[in-house]
Amino acid sequence: MLGNQVGHGTGKTVATVAGAAAGGYAGNQIQKHVQDGNTSQTVEQRCRTVYDSTQQADGYEVRYRLGDQEGTVRMDHAPGQRIAVENGSSC
Repeated sequence: MLGNQVGHGTGKTVATVAGAAAGGYAGNQIQKHVQDGNTSQTVEQRCRTVYDSTQQADGYEVRYRLGDQEGTVRMDHAPGQRIAVENGSSC
């Protein structure tokens, strides 16, 4: 090291440390300059069309049997296991 060849005693040590620090700083600056030249930035916009569809029940067409008669009724809600009957007809 250059700092080790200059001075005597503690001055020699101080010169060595100063030389090492200066060399480290110089190397860091050179590496930064080289890396800055090797990088690039781009901006991309990526778009895609999404087709979304949903299905929704308009109502429920329910087939029922009441005694010997069969019938069909349209309901706006899920009928469940049983449907209400009024005067022999479904409601």
